[in-house]
Amino acid sequence: MKSDSYSTPEEFFRVLRIVFFAFVSVPLLFFLILFYLSKNQAFAGIDGLREFGLALLFVSPAPLFLAFFFYYKKLKEAKQKVSIREKLQEYKSACILKYSLLEFSSILCLISYYFTAHVAGSGVFIGILIVFASQNPTVDRIIRSLKLDRSEAEVIRSNKSVE
Repeated sequence: MKSDSYSTPEEFFRVLRIVFFAFVSVPLLFFLILFYLSKNQAFAGIDGLREFGLALLFVSPAPLFLAFFFYYKKLKEAKQKVSIREKLQEYKSACILKYSLLEFSSILCLISYYFTAHVAGSGVFIGILIVFASQNPTVDRIIRSLKLDRSEAEVIRSNKSVE
């Protein structure tokens, strides 16, 4: 079964939610491990890489902004599609791009936190994670983002076939 072979919006949302939770769970898991280790004094950063870690901390929000820039750019392309299926496909690819850049941003924070063991790294990570978690795909968010008309929104809400 191909990854884009869904026939109803419910199947589409199921796939998109799985993708979302896969992207958000990886950095969260690593953060929990690093946080646990730092609280038990298992590591205190790496001496020679502290400056590099602080530089990474300042750079780590950049992919966050790029994520939304590219997301809205791809969303504009999705709105121009004719069929609901094509719009949903473009929306899914825009979301995957956004999720991957948000994950990259959070991974940069984790690397910074690992190198420095500085509380600012965990603070920035938690901020990025809150932004990331707020991007959970919902029916209403997709309808608003794609600016679907009433008939298209009804197809999405009623879970009718999108063939």
